[in-house]
Amino acid sequence: MATDPTAVSRRTRLVRRLVREAARLLAAVGLALDSYLHAHLADRYDLVSADISQGTLFRIEAGFAAAAALLILVWRRWPAELFAWSVAAGGLTLLLIYRYADIGAWGPF
Repeated sequence: MATDPTAVSRRTRLVRRLVREAARLLAAVGLALDSYLHAHLADRYDLVSADISQGTLFRIEAGFAAAAALLILVWRRWPAELFAWSVAAGGLTLLLIYRYADIGAWGPF
């Protein structure tokens, strides 16, 4: 019994599409959560400032994360995915740096 190659190809494309959509939805939920938490916590950090307050940086991150989540859901192209990946990776990088390094020793932050 030979398997129809077009049926396998269709099935493979369907599975790939479902996995990609699930990953896109998961990324959008994560970015929306990132946006909400940064916007919610921003006012607590307004007093921490040198030139620009840490609260302002939180608001900027919230805006970038919200824009990335919307782009992932609405504009399904690789530049949107690259932007979302950059926002998420940048947020994670800063989180890990602030957790495991003494940022105060690097300069007047």
